[in-house]
Amino acid sequence: MEYRVKQLSVIVITNNSEKNIDLTLSSIVCQQEVDDIECVVVDQGSLDDTLKIVESYKDRVNLKIIKYKSDKFSLMNKAIREASGVYISLLDSGSCFASQSSVYDALSYFDKDKCHAVYIGTEAIDSKIFAECRLNYQDFMVKREVYLKYPFNTSYAQAAYYDFLLKCFSIKEFKFINIYSNLISPSILNAEEQFKFEIESLMILSKYAKDDCIRRNNYYINLAKEETVRQKSRIRELISLNRERNNELKAIKLTSEYKLGLFLFNFLKVFGIRVSRQKGR
Repeated sequence: MEYRVKQLSVIVITNNSEKNIDLTLSSIVCQQEVDDIECVVVDQGSLDDTLKIVESYKDRVNLKIIKYKSDKFSLMNKAIREASGVYISLLDSGSCFASQSSVYDALSYFDKDKCHAVYIGTEAIDSKIFAECRLNYQDFMVKREVYLKYPFNTSYAQAAYYDFLLKCFSIKEFKFINIYSNLISPSILNAEEQFKFEIESLMILSKYAKDDCIRRNNYYINLAKEETVRQKSRIRELISLNRERNNELKAIKLTSEYKLGLFLFNFLKVFGIRVSRQKGR
């Protein structure tokens, strides 16, 4: 196919994904009423037949393959830089567009509403793990220029996209239109990754809320950094304690960030940081 600037670049990161990459790619090539889609596959060194399957699509879609090993958000930053589309959609291998008109529907909102991003909505393919899904990069279609202007902060191992979204909200860069067009195969975080996500989320929230309560606390700062063996051991202890606290609060419906905030409340007091609770909490 002749190379030219594409309207949409769909970025897919793979790593030994032979069991589910076909689902993702087939949902891209079957999109109707849109013929200028670029598919950028970033492979992290697959040892199975992932690349063989990907290359079988080269005559069906404008395909670019990047072989690169790094952390997830560094990979995404690199792929976005090398993509040529006006708009970017990020999909995990195993996720797919919900219908053959998903891309057309999303792009039509960009034209009609002159927005920077469309919240396209997702539903987990496996309903058993729907509760584990979080707002993430697969939920949005975003103008490439926005991603280039505000690349992912790779100092956050788990919550970089959360930081990106809050940054865009805070500067009123986004206008969101809600449609439903993605089916996702969510990546389930292990206990340590989950805990780190919560710590990073709290730090990010405090940053955009202009609240130094957490950001100036070395306890939080050290937990959010790359863990040493000692820190990993400490995190495992905290995970265990957090489970106990969550069991105590199981009758109360709380967000995970707030539950963690309650759990870490006493640690803030240990470091002499004044904390006040809102009435009714």
